[in-house]
Amino acid sequence: MIKLNIVYYVLLLFLISCKSSDDKALNKFEQINDSLTLLKVENSNNNFLINEKRFITALKDSLNKADSSGESFIVVEKLIVNSNGEKLWNYMKRVDSFKKNNKDEFLINKDRWLKTYFYQTRTIQAVTILSKFINEIDNLQKKGVN
Repeated sequence: MIKLNIVYYVLLLFLISCKSSDDKALNKFEQINDSLTLLKVENSNNNFLINEKRFITALKDSLNKADSSGESFIVVEKLIVNSNGEKLWNYMKRVDSFKKNNKDEFLINKDRWLKTYFYQTRTIQAVTILSKFINEIDNLQKKGVN
């Protein structure tokens, strides 16, 4: 990301320093600017997905630390349903919006979604579901989201 910003500014400075009023030079500048804008949009989507992935990974780690046996229903209820459920639901709605196929039909309603995935769910089951969500994010990142 830092390299991309450096390249962006170097190109921008180079193009600004050109004093040519030639239409070809102006067209090239517009093309480069458009390309950089598209690149910036793609990177901002990937950054969002990275933040989403970090949140889910942290949630998985919290579940594993709170219940190393993987058998507790209470841990999932406390850490996901009662505490982080709404944030996770909002993140997954955003991830789902990038999908072209296989959209999650339960995301329409937060309570229904939480009940479907996490109500009376053991820790190990919740960790597996969160791993599935991370896998979906990885697949979107590999495809490149636009």
